[in-house]
Amino acid sequence: MIDAKIQFSENELNLAADIDFILTKNRIIEKVYSLFGLLAGTYVKLGKDLLPQETASNSPKISRGENYKGLPYVMLDYPRFFTREDVLAIRTMFWWGNDLSITLHLKGKFKPADPAMFFKLNESDPSSWYLQLSDDEWLHHKTAISHKRVIDLTSGEMNNLMIRKTPFVKIARFYPLQQWCNADKFFEKSFSSLIQNL
Repeated sequence: MIDAKIQFSENELNLAADIDFILTKNRIIEKVYSLFGLLAGTYVKLGKDLLPQETASNSPKISRGENYKGLPYVMLDYPRFFTREDVLAIRTMFWWGNDLSITLHLKGKFKPADPAMFFKLNESDPSSWYLQLSDDEWLHHKTAISHKRVIDLTSGEMNNLMIRKTPFVKIARFYPLQQWCNADKFFEKSFSSLIQNL
C-alpha cells in the first residue's frame, strides 16, 4: 500500500480525475496570453516616442510559470531593460487566484533621485498606486507590509524610500481578476501613466 504521506486526499483525487479542471485552466491561460499579446502591441505603440532608446529596442516578452508562491502566473515585460546595475521594466502580471498587476521597476541610473514622478502618478488616480517597501527586488505581489499606497506616504517617507540602501524602486497598481472584462483598459491607462511620467 502507498505510504500515507503520498496518498491523495479525497479533494486531491477528485481534482486529479477531473479533466475539465485542467482544460479550463489551460483555456484561461491561453486567454491571458491573447490579451497580453494585444497589450504588447499597444505598449510598443504607446512607448514609441516616450521610452529611452536603449530600453525600447528590446521587444516585449510574455512568459508563464506554474509556481509563483505555488500558483500559476503569466507575465508581460515591456520595456524590459535588465542589467546587473540598471533596470527599467514594466511588468504586467496575471497571478492565478489573486489579481492582475502592473509594476514599474527602476534601478541604478533609472532610479529617480526625486519622488516627484510618483506624486504625479498619484494625481491621476490617488487610491491605486502602491510603492513597494520590501527589499526583495523580485517580489511581485502586495502584502500588508510589502507595499504602501502612495497617497498614504508623506513626502519625507517618500524621500527616505528614494535614498534607502536598496538600489531599486518599484511602484504598482493591482486590479481584481473579477473585473477581467475591463482589464485591457486598466492596463493601457496604467502603462500610459507610467511612461508619461518617466
